[in-house]
Amino acid sequence: MGSAARILIVEDSVNWQKRLHRHLQSVGLAADIAQNLAETRLKLEGGHYELVTVDINLEAGDRSNRDGLEVLKILNLRHIKAIVVRASGEDSQETSRQVIEETYKPFAYFHKYQYSYEKFCDAARQALASPINNSND
Repeated sequence: MGSAARILIVEDSVNWQKRLHRHLQSVGLAADIAQNLAETRLKLEGGHYELVTVDINLEAGDRSNRDGLEVLKILNLRHIKAIVVRASGEDSQETSRQVIEETYKPFAYFHKYQYSYEKFCDAARQALASPINNSND
């Protein structure tokens, strides 16, 4: 893992950006922030990231926005590990979680309403320490 590990936080909520960034910093991990799909594409083109945290809805005013799914597709193509941190949506959470986990295979998945600082930081450290799984079976 090493101190040079690069993490990208993909999150539209400034409060959650700050929270995740602060929590990663508290365990010695540095992170950049992208607020939407366009910023995420630019960050990924401009640098190498070992881990990306992704919210599924990246547009606060549009509850149907699912740009985070596009981010997960990009990460899968680039073999970059992901941690999903998402809020409740209007769709069925368990179905969405199951579909996301089966389709995109994130390293970890958290609901914001059940968020745990310790579990999130542990997942980030474990993701950075684990080998990249290039299979998508």
